[in-house]
Amino acid sequence: MKFDNLNLSFNQIKGVTTFLKRFTEFIYNSKYVIRIKTENESLLLYYLIRRYKDVYNNG
Repeated sequence: MKFDNLNLSFNQIKGVTTFLKRFTEFIYNSKYVIRIKTENESLLLYYLIRRYKDVYNNG
């Protein structure tokens, strides 16, 4: 995943959650809490991250 100049590897993502209909949050590299604010796409982003995380982790 890439946001501006920040590249995130799916195998370093843990604990994906969504809350308040606008935020998707996860732990990255066991050090950082990443919180992404969207207007209407938080749930979609949540499912995409969960799906691709599983695909990349399982081969």
